[in-house]
Amino acid sequence: AWRILQATDANAFAFSSMAQYPIWDLVGPLGFVGTLLLLVSLISVTPGELGRVPFDLAEAETELAGGLLVEYSGRNLALFYLGNAIRGFAVLSLTVALFFPYGIAASIGVTGSVLAAIIDGAFFLVKVLLVMFVAVALVRSAMARFKISQASVFYVMIMTMVSLVGLLLIWADMML
Repeated sequence: AWRILQATDANAFAFSSMAQYPIWDLVGPLGFVGTLLLLVSLISVTPGELGRVPFDLAEAETELAGGLLVEYSGRNLALFYLGNAIRGFAVLSLTVALFFPYGIAASIGVTGSVLAAIIDGAFFLVKVLLVMFVAVALVRSAMARFKISQASVFYVMIMTMVSLVGLLLIWADMML
């Protein structure tokens, strides 16, 4: 947002401004490393936000009574699963919109038409699928479930420090 405010008069917190002025194009070398650290921290906490392995502590099969959804069945259980799927798509879409806002239609010579919107929409879904693969599926297959103490240390200590270092690097890049 700092860099968008410096570069333009656009609303820095609008997704259209973030898509028009990607963060990767506005930062220098320090800011690039800082933005990369922020991307790593966001992708690292995505499985926890979505309640997937290794952070599915509340809904694990080994938990007492089988987790939070044991009392639900039928349509109500389906609505919970649908809500979780929509939340997952929203979190991953936010990651793509913030860090990978590039389209492909202009690169292949299609501009200003419905076909360009369809191509960019399909490309957006491919990017969301790739981020989901990296952030959720790869982590789920590579790691076992964390204990609560391990998850707390991961979130509070490690990822907070990585994010703060990333923000400080972006700030230092802005000041230089």
